[in-house]
Amino acid sequence: MNDELKNEEVANSSTRNVQKKHRRKRSTSDPTVLFSNDMIPEDFNDPLDVSFHDPFAALIEDQQELPSTPLQSSSKLHDKGESHLTPQQAVTGKSEPASPLLKSVKNREASTGNQGIELVMSLDVLQEDLTTNDDDDDATDSSFESDAAEAIFDAWNVLKDEYAIGYGANDSLPFDILGTSADDVEAHPHVLSPPLMDSLSAFLPNSVASNNFWLKYSLIRDGASLYTLMQNIRGATCTIISVETIDGRVFGGFATYPWRKDFNYFGNGESFLWRMRQSRLTPCASILDQAVMESELDVFPATSNNEYYQLCLDNMIAFGGGKFHEHEEEGSEEKAQGYVDNGFGFAINKDLISGTTSPCSTYNNCCLCSGNTEGFAETFKIANLEVWTFTPCHTVEDAERLELGKLFLRSHTKSK
Repeated sequence: MNDELKNEEVANSSTRNVQKKHRRKRSTSDPTVLFSNDMIPEDFNDPLDVSFHDPFAALIEDQQELPSTPLQSSSKLHDKGESHLTPQQAVTGKSEPASPLLKSVKNREASTGNQGIELVMSLDVLQEDLTTNDDDDDATDSSFESDAAEAIFDAWNVLKDEYAIGYGANDSLPFDILGTSADDVEAHPHVLSPPLMDSLSAFLPNSVASNNFWLKYSLIRDGASLYTLMQNIRGATCTIISVETIDGRVFGGFATYPWRKDFNYFGNGESFLWRMRQSRLTPCASILDQAVMESELDVFPATSNNEYYQLCLDNMIAFGGGKFHEHEEEGSEEKAQGYVDNGFGFAINKDLISGTTSPCSTYNNCCLCSGNTEGFAETFKIANLEVWTFTPCHTVEDAERLELGKLFLRSHTKSK
């Protein structure tokens, strides 16, 4: 019996020593201490449960040391059983069902007093941020889809798209482009684009079909001057004159003779007119769709009705001419015609700001702006005008040297 009483007294003494030891180690000034003995009741005597602590206490500080903040007023709402509103819900006056995690934390708060208030509010803010981010993502996606549906792309950027094989990506074009580039801001916006050049090359005569494109004149880069235009292209033999109107219509003509001022028509039957089927301002979903759209052309080759291929005067340059349609009606001496004499396929005025287009007999074409075939001329305003030529050289320096040699031989031959 004495031994049993002695053992019980030793056990009680050990328990008291453990409690005193923990009290001596307690430190409320060290913010790195995750668990404090202040949370242990003074009358707690079970030595097996001394190490038990609330798991949520690791996420908060001692409430007694926190200053009075608006967050504490929120805890009173929970104590009264009132619905807890997030800042966003407080504005709208609507409460939303809480997530299972949030309910669990609030239940824990009810059993532990206000120790979990900071965590609850943090979760409320987190839930609000997630909802806001989802709304922002949806709005961004919707805005992106709307922008993509209404975007107008620069088809020159297809050269930088590695997936646009066949439209210029990864050096897939069968020719080089000299005199400008996609990054040449002085010539922006270009009239001809790489997909458009590729489509036009299929209609070129064999003498230049394998040559490279060379930009000789740009209205935006070189200025609106017919004299400057003629000076820049004086050594070129075959040229493409391309026009873009202010409403996005793109068209032009291919000429086989050097341009010179002459009161008579010149050229040959290898020339043709062309137009993009759709306006360049037509919205596209991607750069690849833009490239596909710009590669779709209507081409009007020369007919044998007349030889009004090219014309260059002091006040204009023009392609085509003559009556569009003319035939005798059966049983009548009257003639039906779609247009009067001297209607140009298209003509550009001296100021290089405006021009006209109409159906003509030389190319049997429609109005290049609208596609109308009614036979009446239409005027257009020019947004940009370019003149391209062709060269077998791969650098501008070599191309200029070759062109000057041809120009010298041409002028020397004429002098004899």
